[in-house]
Amino acid sequence: MNQNRRGIGTGLALIGIGIVALLFQLGVGDLFGEAMVLTVGVVFLLIRFVGKVKWAVYPGAFTSTVGAVIFLAARDVDMEVFWPLFVIAPGVSFLIIRAASPKERWAVFPGLLITGIGLIMFLFSTGLLSWFYLDILAKFWPLALIIMGLLCIVGSRRPRGPEEK
Repeated sequence: MNQNRRGIGTGLALIGIGIVALLFQLGVGDLFGEAMVLTVGVVFLLIRFVGKVKWAVYPGAFTSTVGAVIFLAARDVDMEVFWPLFVIAPGVSFLIIRAASPKERWAVFPGLLITGIGLIMFLFSTGLLSWFYLDILAKFWPLALIIMGLLCIVGSRRPRGPEEK
């Protein structure tokens, strides 16, 4: 069974690399250089999901998301606006790891944190979020502490069942 999985994984890797190399040989743009990282990531994800090789999700998640951003950058996407995608990509890779392996609960926190920071940076770079709002947050952040304190007090006053005592 293990030998069978290894054969599937190796086969998928060879097929993926072969397709990209064939496209390069046929002169279909400069896809070989632009899409190589993305292709390697997708091949690893195929090895994970088709070949059922668990470790392949780690390199697959990271290289596919970062490779997608590299591919977009090579395709004349305005990186002065879309540069936060380089921050978002690793965050999304953590979320892919969690989605692929439900036991990998640890990946949720860094995934959400990094993706959230990247999304905030993206909102600033596109102009959808202004520094004005950041000034307001800087003045009124203690309100968040007050609200969390109130929630703790309200939560501690609710009746508990026998298993929560």
